[in-house]
Amino acid sequence: ALALARLQLSDDQQFKNEDQARAMLKPLADAGDRDAFWLYASTQYANLDSTSYRPSRRDDGLSDDQMKTLIDEGEAKKEAPAYMLQAKLLRKGVVYPQDDAKATAMLINAANLGNVEAMVLLGDAYDDGLGVDKNPRERLHAWREAARLGSLKAKRKLADAFTFDSFDHLMTLREGITDRIALYNDGFGRMGAGVLGDSAASIELSGLFSGPASSAGTAAVAAAVMDAFREAPAGLDEENLVGIGKALPDEIRIAIETTLKSEGFYAGEPKGYFGPDARKALADWVDAKGPLADVPASETAGKQPTAPASGLLDADIINRVGKKVFAQAQAAKTDKQKLAAIKQLSVLARYGDLPSRWALVRNYHQARAIRSVVTPDEITRYALDILVSKPEGVDKPEFEFIFDLTQIAQDRKSKAVGSATLQAIRDDPRLQDPLTLGAIMGQYSFAPEACDSVLAAARKAGVDGIGSDGCDEETRTALIAYAKDKGASGTDAAARKSAAEAIKTMDAQAMK
Repeated sequence: ALALARLQLSDDQQFKNEDQARAMLKPLADAGDRDAFWLYASTQYANLDSTSYRPSRRDDGLSDDQMKTLIDEGEAKKEAPAYMLQAKLLRKGVVYPQDDAKATAMLINAANLGNVEAMVLLGDAYDDGLGVDKNPRERLHAWREAARLGSLKAKRKLADAFTFDSFDHLMTLREGITDRIALYNDGFGRMGAGVLGDSAASIELSGLFSGPASSAGTAAVAAAVMDAFREAPAGLDEENLVGIGKALPDEIRIAIETTLKSEGFYAGEPKGYFGPDARKALADWVDAKGPLADVPASETAGKQPTAPASGLLDADIINRVGKKVFAQAQAAKTDKQKLAAIKQLSVLARYGDLPSRWALVRNYHQARAIRSVVTPDEITRYALDILVSKPEGVDKPEFEFIFDLTQIAQDRKSKAVGSATLQAIRDDPRLQDPLTLGAIMGQYSFAPEACDSVLAAARKAGVDGIGSDGCDEETRTALIAYAKDKGASGTDAAARKSAAEAIKTMDAQAMK
């Protein structure tokens, strides 16, 4: 009865019937079922979740005072539904005075107790700035955790957000391409089901393969599309597959057929026709590969894999030394004082301190003193770290990176850019993501000699499969494969280790 009541309270219009649900929930709630009790209480006001209609109180059931008492009792027991219900009432201004800030605070409480619906609504609050400052990162964190716990609504919100993530690149191809097509395969939220025929996919998936996805390159996007059928094999239905095939750009269909041929599932020529043989090959490939693994829980906190961690010094030491160094840098008046501060910032930057790295990256192209201390390969690696870490408060790092690369070219030191880039890709697993690397190397194209230096470094290192341009998709794919095969170069780890010893000395001297 409880499961049926949940279905009747869902957004599925085929089953939705709140009155019948309440009739089933009432005896369960009276018998002491807490889940039924909170579902019953949450439907005391009709249209509480509506964005179009004002909530209206039902004549039967709980009074407003009874609801307040029950919510207080539930919150005292740390029951997530109590916080959830109060959040909705506060947001709408019924039972309680309207208060967006308090409503969002209640959502946070409910989300922290594991309430999936609260996580979805909390993501909405961060997205819209309801009772809290807009925060794209926290928005994604809330939706990702809800999606990990099974919320299809959260998955759809993530997929929709991907299309507009063209600047920050905070999202993944799994979220934006794979999950979006998988949801379509399973029929979730599909428009005009049974009416639009095989044109439905072209309408619903329009724009999916331009924008952020284009940074990853054709091969990576095609792989993400193929994984969607491992996540939702229902999409292998012939009618559905024909429709999706029509929605895919020609180059994606060709890339899929190329992969299927290279792995022995398709005997035809990869021309992108996506005919019966290719569709059967895809089904055979899905069957051979098996279900797509779930996203690890650690990835809900942000895009993974993470940055290389030093772990050599306590964070308090870094904060203490950093605070002192930045104060000295701001107070420096003579060239000698400025140079001393730059050298100390350089030590912190070598260790991996992002504020120090950003200070150097932001000023490298306009401060000769910095260029006398920080090498071109160091500034390249620091800039790449900033671009992939995307620290809050850092404004337009892409432009500063282009300015720095241009300055390096003017100094006739572009050779260092290519070798530093290869080292960074090997040492930082985040740069081995096609979407991330594609977006970042797009900046190289705006700087003189940068792409050429990458190509030269790749040739010198003996990287297989490189293209004719150091920034093209073929070369990026080859660099990622090379980095994964060779493993870390050790450059970053060695720099951090030597810097750690220097920072210990700086801290000891400051404590005297």
